[in-house]
Amino acid sequence: MSTSLVTCPLCQANEFSSELQAFDFDTGRIPFTLVRCHGCQTVRVSPLLKSEELTAYYQSDYYGSPGQKKFAPPLEWLLGHFHAARAKKLLSFHANVGSHRATMPRVLDVGCGRGTFLKYLSRHRRALCVGLEIPGFEFPSDQDGVQFVHGKLEAVTEEPFDAISIWHVLEHLPDPKAALLAARRLLKPEGILAIAVPNYGSAQRKLFGRDWFHLDLPRHLFHFTPESLGRLLRETGFRSIDLRTGSWDQDIFGFIQSAQNLIFRETRKPNFLYSLLKSGGAQSDKQLSGGIRAIFFLVAAFLALPAILDYLIGRFTGRGGTVVC
Repeated sequence: MSTSLVTCPLCQANEFSSELQAFDFDTGRIPFTLVRCHGCQTVRVSPLLKSEELTAYYQSDYYGSPGQKKFAPPLEWLLGHFHAARAKKLLSFHANVGSHRATMPRVLDVGCGRGTFLKYLSRHRRALCVGLEIPGFEFPSDQDGVQFVHGKLEAVTEEPFDAISIWHVLEHLPDPKAALLAARRLLKPEGILAIAVPNYGSAQRKLFGRDWFHLDLPRHLFHFTPESLGRLLRETGFRSIDLRTGSWDQDIFGFIQSAQNLIFRETRKPNFLYSLLKSGGAQSDKQLSGGIRAIFFLVAAFLALPAILDYLIGRFTGRGGTVVC
């Protein structure tokens, strides 16, 4: 079925097809429609929510409050290793590209959250770091040499950066193309842009449909494939030096949680394992018995092997759950 909606902000087309009906990430009760643009093939929420409507979906528990970690300690420790690996990868690209290899790079992280990624760079005295977040976000008091800024990427007027990271953030933005044009303006001529987004063309998404963990409705306004993201990057003046699919920290858990969403669809709100793993665990289910909690972790253990196989197959077939560029 073809529907005529407002103009696509990415390609200016105005014809869309209904793609998928799904529910919100937090309660599983509020329905949303995903549509595919006939021009650029990008999938998006329809209609696009207004900024004041989206604010309700970005409360403090979404990030983790400034005085409290977002997840339980073992998971926070693991996430620290992921951030360290990502920082090293970004710096390795900077070291091998451009004419400023000997200088300390300036790095901007868009949607920096608690700034864990930037704090790693700053603590090791390997980068001058700026973190950008939405207005009203409460930054951590232990800034560790990171300069935190509120606002939109399009409004940033800092001196040029050597690297900009937009990591699992582009899909949240109401105008991804405008954001990428702003990033191009803020980068040095041979600067590095690092992006990760969920892969709407992945085997995971096709297998789990409306139960896919990384739909994250309605916070994820746009949904990309390697092809649609690559096209958008070229149109905004970027040259891809490394584009692949697969991210084991995102894909393996994404498979496990999506499978549980499908298995427990009629008995439990969606993304419940994710809720249990957050600091304080399942605050909305304080009376939940330990036995029921154990069931979710036991099922997760059984799902671990197929999740790992999905990651490995997706990584080598180009249909992994995450697009990394």
